[in-house]
Amino acid sequence: MGTVSIAAQELKRVEYKAPLLKSEDEDAFSFEITSLKMDTYKILFEVKEYGKEDLAGRVVASVESVKRNKLSEITIVFPPAADSMKTVTFFVNNAEIATRSLALHPLEGPRQRFTYYYKLRPFKVGAFRPGVFTPLVLAGSFWFDEQAGVYRFCTEREFPADMSSASLKYIPHYYVIGITITKNE
Repeated sequence: MGTVSIAAQELKRVEYKAPLLKSEDEDAFSFEITSLKMDTYKILFEVKEYGKEDLAGRVVASVESVKRNKLSEITIVFPPAADSMKTVTFFVNNAEIATRSLALHPLEGPRQRFTYYYKLRPFKVGAFRPGVFTPLVLAGSFWFDEQAGVYRFCTEREFPADMSSASLKYIPHYYVIGITITKNE
């Protein structure tokens, strides 16, 4: 049995596993990569921060994992937010790799100085390129719609992987959680 080229690989979001992985008020996103199980790979998990403060994709958390053979899935779990902090836990093949804390920003707008509302949305995943960051999940803040006088988070169900969504310009603060996979020589 020969090895498969990493350039021909795809990440597939696994919907059916999410209810099994999450507890009350917890969100989980699982991605199947069974086609990468024949070799050894480095997986770099990264959390990039974006916002009006010119953060432009500043890396706020990263952790690297090397997996030998049997690489089958990546899972990202978000327990409920604790006031102004949200945590993200990374799993490879159901083994916890790391947990990182993310600082949330309060809502901008009238009378909402210390209120935090964030939504999670997956990215459309598919073929990935080795050594290139692939976004998997967005954690974004609600924004105040002055015309309607309400806070909202109206966006796509899945964001495009190239981050070309026009709705990203409305989100005042968000994190993009993703991975970079390279073959370990």
